[in-house]
Amino acid sequence: MKSTTILLLACMFMLSCGQNKEADAQPVDATQQTEDALPESDTDTPEAENEAESESSATSAPCEAMDITDQIQAMGQEVVAAYEQGDAEALANFFTDNAQAFQPNSGIVEGKENIRDFWQAMLDVGAARYEMSISSATAMGQVGHAIGSSQLYLADDVLLDEAKFVLILQKVNDQWKIQTDIWNSNMPCVSDPAE
Repeated sequence: MKSTTILLLACMFMLSCGQNKEADAQPVDATQQTEDALPESDTDTPEAENEAESESSATSAPCEAMDITDQIQAMGQEVVAAYEQGDAEALANFFTDNAQAFQPNSGIVEGKENIRDFWQAMLDVGAARYEMSISSATAMGQVGHAIGSSQLYLADDVLLDEAKFVLILQKVNDQWKIQTDIWNSNMPCVSDPAE
């Protein structure tokens, strides 16, 4: 039994060596193949190196992270102003056409029209004042994200809700718009008195 196992292993070894025999007989110089495959260029000159560097930086620039906190803070102030004016249409215009709002304890509000109706409902129930602040915002190319907090007040400065949020942003016609709005409340859960 032992000799049979050894014999099988020896045969397998010989077969594998035989399959690689041609490859072993003709060693390949990977460096030479790579050089042959490359097109001829004048990269030896300093001018060509500088051009290559500038092309590389031009193509990689959109992928570099940019701080857009100031821009999104300004947008946040415009949102607050639109809320003060009771303008649900203006509030919806801060969102993309296919935006989504992930509200807590409920379903997703989808599309700019439904988001407009959501803002209108907030105005209709008597939420008198809305405040928001952006703590940071970063973009890479045409997309970005922001984090911040918000407060919603009833009349007489009664705090209705305090929340934190994450926004996914998209640049549309050179303006930042909200693609996805996700928020949850900092307020304690209120249990049903009947329980």
